Amino acid sequence: MLFLDKNQISLWDSLFTTIQNKNIAPLEVIQKVQPNLQPAFCFYVGSRFAATDNIEKAKVWLNYGKEVEVLPTNSYFLDFIERYKNKLAIPQPAFEDPRPFVHFSNVTEIKTARDNFISNCVNSLPNFKKPTKIIDIGCGSGSLVTDLINKLMKSGKVLSVEEIALVEPSTKMLALASKNLSDIFPKAKITTICNKVEDISDKLNSHYDISLNALSLHHLPFEKKAVHLKNLSKHIDHFLLFELNANHDAPELFSPELALSIYHSFGSAIKFVLSYGVSKEVAQKSVDYFLMTEAVSLLTQERGKRSDYHMLQSQWHDLFKKSLPKGFACLSELSCYSDQDMEFIFIHYGRK
Repeated sequence: MLFLDKNQISLWDSLFTTIQNKNIAPLEVIQKVQPNLQPAFCFYVGSRFAATDNIEKAKVWLNYGKEVEVLPTNSYFLDFIERYKNKLAIPQPAFEDPRPFVHFSNVTEIKTARDNFISNCVNSLPNFKKPTKIIDIGCGSGSLVTDLINKLMKSGKVLSVEEIALVEPSTKMLALASKNLSDIFPKAKITTICNKVEDISDKLNSHYDISLNALSLHHLPFEKKAVHLKNLSKHIDHFLLFELNANHDAPELFSPELALSIYHSFGSAIKFVLSYGVSKEVAQKSVDYFLMTEAVSLLTQERGKRSDYHMLQSQWHDLFKKSLPKGFACLSELSCYSDQDMEFIFIHYGRK
């Protein structure tokens, strides 16, 4: 993961102002940016122009970035803008259609990260001597909690499952998860809660041994995560977190830091999805309706209005320490997948 120091942030800001005021072409200024950051800088300039409807200027910079990049970030954003009537606009709400997410979760690198997450959970959790109650916040299709329970039972750490509570705002996803879990675990009580975590965190009336939180909390800024995590901690013994390690919470709209993080994390995910063996149409829908829904929000909406706030690993620890009461501790943290552009992390906080 790459970061900008204060001098680089200042340089990017000042270069953008000059480019904006004097309509300077990429070749006239790009050499002022260090070579490994040039594609991301082009994305910063291009996406900022696109977000403010200066589409022709945006295309110039995205086109130049497309020619000098390894990741397909500039390339895909350019294509996306052209397909969506020369607008950088959110195509549709994420998870309105389950299929793009199902495809995303089956991409090789993402599946590897999810498999490693499950293994890390099993290794980190204690033995449960009584029937176990699990809540899956943001359950999606239910495949992840299914894998977790199966592996826990196979390891002998869970002997039986009393209840599986599924929290999911998408009615289609929730119906799919409920059917899947009912078929696989017919003796367990399946509870469905069609809502977001922020709407139910202070309304739970049961206690759960395990809370599965896989890519389900990053839609809240730090301060709101803290409130709802504190509420949940009254009802949960073990929090299992699976998240993208990215700098999308604190940086403000149009900041170089935010653009750099988006360029690498989303660009890497786009590369994975496009290179996975499916038709172009399926892959494109997966990127458009899942990844781009998040990315466009981050690039066009101010903090407090955007729909996603992925955080750095250190920020997650700050959050847990701020929100959880005495008696909780970090029991494990590991990388589930990592390359030079993207990382998925596992963090386990539990009662001692």
